[in-house]
Amino acid sequence: MGGLFSSPKAPAKSASQVKAEKHQTAEIERLTKKEDSMKAAMGRKRRGRASLISGDERGIKNTLG
Repeated sequence: MGGLFSSPKAPAKSASQVKAEKHQTAEIERLTKKEDSMKAAMGRKRRGRASLISGDERGIKNTLG
């Protein structure tokens, strides 16, 4: 029953609005995956470079690699 103080119902979304929201959600998901991939690649790059740098002043390592 609609009383004096009841809130009005929101109109149903049109097909174009539903399609736009679905497209936006897919785009956000794609960008998130791309960003995560780039962060992982950056981490691999840093760890690879750090493994080549010795903590010794002479630059000599006692281990292989």
